[in-house]
Formats: sequence, structure tokens, C-alpha cells
Amino acid sequence: MKEAELFRSIPVWHRVSSESAVLYECLESLTTRSFAVSVATAVRLPLDGPHVTIPTPSFVERFIEHDDALAEPDEQTQWFPTLNEAIEAHRRDFDDQYFASAIPGYRKDFGYD
Repeated sequence: MKEAELFRSIPVWHRVSSESAVLYECLESLTTRSFAVSVATAVRLPLDGPHVTIPTPSFVERFIEHDDALAEPDEQTQWFPTLNEAIEAHRRDFDDQYFASAIPGYRKDFGYD
């Protein structure tokens, strides 16, 4: 029987300002000891609506449904030797013209400006 790969979830907070933060929900592979960012969520004060729960529903959904073996190469999980490198790579990947122009407030909410 093939041994199942196990993962540890790691929430990491980045304070953007006195009114906002970003929650990076990361994974650590217990097999390879490498790290990946699964989901990033912007949080602003005052909190309206439901409070942030960890893990977020988006994280749980992505973790269960995403299968790298079936994903296109550009949709496969990127793994890094350190947690910091994984977060920096995630920030670089999402700091492009598409997100900056397509989602109002994205750059400010996620601490790019």
C-alpha cells in the first residue's frame, strides 16, 4: 500500500497597515519539508460579515479538490525550501497587471502599494 503524503497547514499573517492584513494559508509537505502558499486572503477593519476562520473555506476547498497530477503545468503547486520563499514567490506571481487592473483595490488590500 502506498503511504499517503501528509501536510501541515500553517497560517501566516502579514500586517499591511493599521486597518488591514493578509492571511497566507500555507502547506508544509511532511515528506519533502518544502512549503507552498495555498490561499491568500485580505482582511480589513472593521470586520464586516463573518469573522475569518482558520482554515478558511477557500483553503479547505483547494486542498481537497486540487490535484497536481491533473492540473495544467502553470496551475501546479509550487514548492519552496522555506516558508518565506513560498510567500515571496506567491506575492510575485500575483503582483502583475492582470490582478492589479482586474480586481479593484487588490494592490492596496494585499500590501503591494
